Amino acid sequence: MSEKESLIQGGQVETQKPETQIHDPIEVAINLLFETFRMIYPSWMRGKWDDEVDFAKDIWVGHFRRFHSDESPEKKAKLIAQAVDQAIDRFPTHPPTLGEFKQILAVRPEHQRVKLEVIEPSKNPEVAKSAMEKLKDLVGKKKL
Repeated sequence: MSEKESLIQGGQVETQKPETQIHDPIEVAINLLFETFRMIYPSWMRGKWDDEVDFAKDIWVGHFRRFHSDESPEKKAKLIAQAVDQAIDRFPTHPPTLGEFKQILAVRPEHQRVKLEVIEPSKNPEVAKSAMEKLKDLVGKKKL
């Protein structure tokens, strides 16, 4: 387990003020994400005031609290930590926007496994003929 993952699972990380500890796993994950991006993308957030960075973090935290609402905060934090590595691979020259980062985490319906259902062919010739006619209409061919 990496130091980053152990910090997220522990739910604590020191912030700018040593006497303040964060106990929300999502905030911990976003703080680690911002620190990682700051190291990987040196010009990112350069010249920004601490208040501006804190405001940006608050926006990210708010989005991830609402994102995948059926997941626990701990699970979301773990997903965020895993997505950081993917973000670095997908965006080697610049950090992703919040929207781009959320897309890394998004599970789209077309990416989910589909359960195929096998339908036994009908032994009734009338039903088979009717099904073939419907197929011809769908395909638009005279002969199949």
